[in-house]
Amino acid sequence: MMDWLASVPSLLLQLARGVAIGGLIMGPFVVITWWAHRREQRRWAVHEQLMTMQQQIREESMSEEWRDWHRQWRQQQAEIAREARRRLGLPEEEHDD
Repeated sequence: MMDWLASVPSLLLQLARGVAIGGLIMGPFVVITWWAHRREQRRWAVHEQLMTMQQQIREESMSEEWRDWHRQWRQQQAEIAREARRRLGLPEEEHDD
């Protein structure tokens, strides 16, 4: 009746070995995946900065009335995007402005 109780320490040891081996196998995969994700986030951040700078340079070469028209158009597009998100029940986008 108590035979199963005697095998508990060896079962715990086997479980601990399994967890340790699993960690050794999966650990590098998790670290590489995390690193790749962070790298991609940084890449997108730089891409967004580049696009913003390009737009600023374009606007600098525009006449004042074209700049005003372009700002109004961007505001209208942003309002449309907000309304679409609202209708779909999505949260508002976060801006770093």
